[in-house]
Amino acid sequence: MLSRVHASLLFTLIAFGLHSCQPTRYVESGTHLLTKNVVHLNENEKFNSDISADDLSVVLKQKPNRRILGFINFHLGVWNYANGKKNQERKFVQFLKSEIGEAPVIYEPALLEANRNQIERYMKNHGHFNATVSVLPWYDSQEVEVHYYVFSGPAYRLRKVGYSFEHDSLRLEFKNPTDKNLTRSKLQGGTVYNTDRLTEERARLTQSIKDLGYFTYEKIHVLYDV
Repeated sequence: MLSRVHASLLFTLIAFGLHSCQPTRYVESGTHLLTKNVVHLNENEKFNSDISADDLSVVLKQKPNRRILGFINFHLGVWNYANGKKNQERKFVQFLKSEIGEAPVIYEPALLEANRNQIERYMKNHGHFNATVSVLPWYDSQEVEVHYYVFSGPAYRLRKVGYSFEHDSLRLEFKNPTDKNLTRSKLQGGTVYNTDRLTEERARLTQSIKDLGYFTYEKIHVLYDV
């Protein structure tokens, strides 16, 4: 009995492997399977950036099917295998398709501009205000790789960090702080502009001011101007 189970499992794994070698089996004519997103960051090496190509890959709206060890299309292979079964109502087939398998990711050209804008926005939010992004799809039969060429430009840094107040009471709190956390900012002159850090600073200031007894103070009251 055990040998039969092993044989059945081996057969299933071989079937998955064969189907993973035919990733476009169920890709309709006229469409393309998205096989890879490649981000080329500063290939001219003129500028350095704390941002990595992996950081930019994360923000893309359309990503290819997952791969095991970086090259085995296992999840797509499982879906293709299950999709080829005659009885699609079987629980095991549905389990393979919905829980383990992944339907082929069909390339959507309409998302190219959205992806380009996402990368550009990410760069600008991290201090690269002059960043440029271009996109080039590489087609091969029914498959496509999308290449993003990103040139960051220089990273802009904060020259000076200052505060202005609408109310004298807050101005006095900052001038003679009873709580040292109030003025313990992580934003310092010389650091690279980063909207994430600005958001963190807004949250820190809001909480510090609430701790002083301004219980109705909210983050919307903290504005920054660059």
